[in-house]
Amino acid sequence: MRLAAIHIFDHYLFEETKTINFGSKYNYQILSDGTFCSIKREENLLFIPNFFADNTILNISAIVGTNGVGKTSILKEITQLLSNRYGSSSIIIFEDETDEMIIHNSNHNIKFL
Repeated sequence: MRLAAIHIFDHYLFEETKTINFGSKYNYQILSDGTFCSIKREENLLFIPNFFADNTILNISAIVGTNGVGKTSILKEITQLLSNRYGSSSIIIFEDETDEMIIHNSNHNIKFL
């Protein structure tokens, strides 16, 4: 399973909701009205299949930026969401070996269309 994207609804880093893609085979866009979400998935034209020939590494992503731009805050959001702490309203999208989406969302008030 590989981390494909995270959608952050309410965070001091961003004025609006933000989807961050991590360079998988697909790019994701999440649209929300606060109650309902829809996920748009498009093929990532920059993705290089079998880049790592031995298939032990699925994907490598980096969060880069100058000091104070929020790299650590994004990582904290991911870990809080995965541990279901602090009531995070973010959504994490994983992809399995067959490229099926696995959606992790600790805010159960959000419904998917």
